[in-house]
Formats: sequence, structure tokens, C-alpha cells
Amino acid sequence: MPRGAAPYAPYPGMPSGNVSSGRGLWLLAGMGVALGTLVLVALVALLLTRSKQPQLGKRQTQHAQQTQKTSTPAPPTPAHAGTNPLPAGASGPQDQPAAPAAGQQNASVSQQEARQFAQKLAQAFAARDVATINGMIDWDALLARAIQGIDLPRAFRQGMEDGVRKKGLSDMVRNLGSKGKATFLWVKQRQGYVTVVFRYVTEKMALSYLEFMLDRRQGRVVAVDVYNYALGGTVSQLLRRSLAGVTQHLPRGALSRLLGASPSLLEKHWSDYQAAVLAISRGDYVAFNAAYRRLPEELRRLYMIQMARLQLAARSTNSAFFLEAYQDFVRYFPNDPSLSFMSIDFYLLQKQFDKALEHVRKIRQVVGDDPYLDFLEGNLYLAKNQPDMALQKYRSAIAKKLDLPVAHLEAAAILLKRERFAELANVLHQLVQQHQAVPSNVENLLRKVAPVQFRKFQQSPEYRQWRQAVPQPAGVP
Repeated sequence: MPRGAAPYAPYPGMPSGNVSSGRGLWLLAGMGVALGTLVLVALVALLLTRSKQPQLGKRQTQHAQQTQKTSTPAPPTPAHAGTNPLPAGASGPQDQPAAPAAGQQNASVSQQEARQFAQKLAQAFAARDVATINGMIDWDALLARAIQGIDLPRAFRQGMEDGVRKKGLSDMVRNLGSKGKATFLWVKQRQGYVTVVFRYVTEKMALSYLEFMLDRRQGRVVAVDVYNYALGGTVSQLLRRSLAGVTQHLPRGALSRLLGASPSLLEKHWSDYQAAVLAISRGDYVAFNAAYRRLPEELRRLYMIQMARLQLAARSTNSAFFLEAYQDFVRYFPNDPSLSFMSIDFYLLQKQFDKALEHVRKIRQVVGDDPYLDFLEGNLYLAKNQPDMALQKYRSAIAKKLDLPVAHLEAAAILLKRERFAELANVLHQLVQQHQAVPSNVENLLRKVAPVQFRKFQQSPEYRQWRQAVPQPAGVP
């Protein structure tokens, strides 16, 4: 994936990126930054558990299935149940449970309670307080949703549940880094649940939106699942898909439903399948790709394999890896809801900026009118060499009170290069006042962007007025 060359940090805690480089700030290679590791931790635990078990004959296997497996009870829901199938074309579970019946809503959580939950969650994200975040999720309900209707061997089920509870959303918090941000946007409805939607931007500017589905448990409001827009599924769905790694110890019908492939085929190619999954856990795309190419077509097309391949390729510096992985994913899952997120990267690499813009608009239709999407559109217009349109989008993001300073910085860079100093001084004033940017850091950044124009700006009355209006904070050199 393309990377920016020169990081900036005009104020403490600000995300890093590039100003007016035409690349780097709109990267959406975040398919797995939030939940990918959570999904895989259960699968790796299952693989390791399997590797320690002796191979069983057919009669022994049948006996083990009868004596060791446990049937998962239905999860608690807001007094309703239904179905929530995967997108058309997905090779994953086709019986995702626990969606409420059509027309019903969970009235047990009020709008005020949802906002209070969101405010507490936002504070926990800001403090990187993993314990508080994990404590706001009913993991029992989430896990029950993930494995409802599937007979799992006790050891496999316990390993998965223990791994998920221990890990929780710690990787989501870790991937924010020191400069990323999770921002509460609004309250919505999903599958009859009251939900709170967060924008999730890592310090490397990878983007997703997270929708926490709320319910009441023992008198308190908790999240019973989390929908990740960039991954096109809830945590429970993603965990359910991860069960594609469970072996012949599952009943044949359940395995067939989860995989879309015969159990005998998986067993025949188990060593390569295991090598691929372990490479995923290590983040080793080269090793994964080698194992992937040894798999037959029926196993390659598994949803978990294809999504993991995209996650690894998106983190790679080799653009060809991502392009190939994206094209295969589209071929296998043309209707997957996460496609708009990954399509922006794909069309950006292809320099098809209009198509990338189309997918930003599609995301807006699904998510809502988030000002960060105006910022992304500005970056794409800048890459398209249309600075006037880019400036318009940056101004729109600023007017909508984007809570990150990136739009101010990009707008300032354009205005500086065009020597529109009065407008530049106004944008810089807003940047310092709204985002506590350090003036000297901002100046150093702009000096690098356009040194000749910056010297002219320093000599202008607009510059003097700006510096007098926003003096350097105490203690800052």
C-alpha cells in the first residue's frame, strides 16, 4: 500500500500523516485493524488444540462426537429472535442467529442511556482503558450468538471462549496507537437494537466505523455485539466464520455449513491450511501466500481465508499483493458489504480517482454524513490534481466540526501554495483554537510544504496578526 514519506505532529496526540503529498492520508487498509486478530485468536487456539490430539479412526471419531460435543444454547436477546444471513456469495455460516423479528425494536435502552454508554466508551478509548471497554461488552451473549446451533467439542469451545474473553478488544485499542481516535458519532438502530456508532481512525489513518449493539443485562446497559463496517460483519459473525478452522471432530453437517467444503477435503489439505492460518497469526504474507497457492480452489474461496489474505496484503508494502487479493475477493464475494472500504484503496492504486470517490459516497449512504468522509474526498481530489475541489471538501469538513485537525492542515497547505494569506491565517487560527495545535510546529510543517511561499507569508501583515492572536503556549520553545 502507498505510504507517506514525512510524518507530522503539529500538536501532541495528533495523528501522523502527510500534508498535500497526494497520498497517505486516505489509506483505508484497515480491514483487520480492529477485529481481525480477535477473530483469529480463537482459530489459532483451535488449531493448537487439534495438533495435540491423536488421530482418531472413524468409529472413535463418531464416539468422540457423541460424548465430547456440547450443544450451545440460544443467546439472550431483547425478547425476540430471527435470522441474519451473510451477504450473497459468502462462504460462511448461513444461519447467523439472534436478529430480532422484522418491525420489532429493543425498547429497553433509551436514547439517553445510549448516549451515556457512548460517552463512557469514548472516554475509555481516549484513555486506552482496555479493561473498561471489555467490561462494557457482554461476552457471554456475544459468544452465544457466534456459536448458536453449532455442536462444538468441549475443549474447542472452551479454548475459543477463553481466548476471546482474554483478548477482548485489546487489539482494537492497541491499533489506535498513541495518536489514533475513536469518536462517537450518533445513535442508530440495527436489527432492532439501539446502537451507537463510532468512527475509528488509527494513527496510520486506517478507517472503519464500529456500531455497538446495546441491550440491558442485569440492570445495566452493555453491548451484545459490534458491527465493523470495514469488515462487513459483527464480531459474532466474524468469530463464527473463524470456525472454518475446526476439523473433522465437528458433526459433518455443521462443518459443511460453515465451510462450504467437504470435511475430507480439508483433512486432505490440512497441513497447508494450518500453515496458512499460522502465517496469518504471525502477519507473514509471504508464508501465507505460499501455503495459499498450494490449497485447492474450494478451500481458497473460504471467506475467512480471503478476508485474512486481504488483511495481510493491505499491510504489505507490495501493492501487487493487495491488487491481486482485492480482485480475487471481488470475484468470490461481489456483494460483500465491506467492498466499498477496500475498493477505495484498490482504485486509488489504479489512479481511478472518480471510482474511488464513488465508493466514499456509498460509505456515506450507509454510515451517515460524517465530516471525515469530506476529508477523504478532499484527499482524493488532491490526488486527482483538483486543488479547488479538494479545498472545498476540506472546508466542508471544517464547517461540520471534524474533530481531527487534518482538514485544517490540508486546507492550509493549499492556501499557502496559492498565497491566499488572509484565508490561510483564518484557517490557522481555527486550527490552534479548536485543536490546540502548537503554532511553531504548524509553522515548521508549512515551511516544509512550500518554503518560498512560507517566507512570503511570514513577511505579511496576516502572519503578524495571526501570531499576535495565538501566542506560543508557555513552556514551548
